[in-house]
Amino acid sequence: MLRQSKLSGFHIPSAPDWLIVTLFADDTMVYLSEYDHFSDLSAILDTWCVASGARFNVSKTEIIPIGTTCYQSAVIASRLLQPGQPALLMANIPDNVHIAADGNAVCLLGAYIGNRTTSFIVWGPCINKICDGLHRWG
Repeated sequence: MLRQSKLSGFHIPSAPDWLIVTLFADDTMVYLSEYDHFSDLSAILDTWCVASGARFNVSKTEIIPIGTTCYQSAVIASRLLQPGQPALLMANIPDNVHIAADGNAVCLLGAYIGNRTTSFIVWGPCINKICDGLHRWG
């Protein structure tokens, strides 16, 4: 359904196809370009859920804006993939969908990805928990 949709995804130089989705077990990562509409993806997912009997958990959806810092900030502020367009022309990204800001790492298949993340951002909380446990056990 995604490949036959009007979603454009990411075009990669010298690749024969565009990148629109990667799947592993029950994890799905969809790549939307700045020209795509989140509402188009939502409609496709709703149709897939009706056809398959599955339920898509929108509250677990994470968005990582890719592009210039200005574009990333605009997506976060406007909740639109095309921040310069009037909101009436497209649906905003729902409020229950998390958009990762700079420094926020999102876990995908055990890997933490995001814009301007460091290993401390990813592993700091885990290391702190271990240190707290070791301190309690004294």
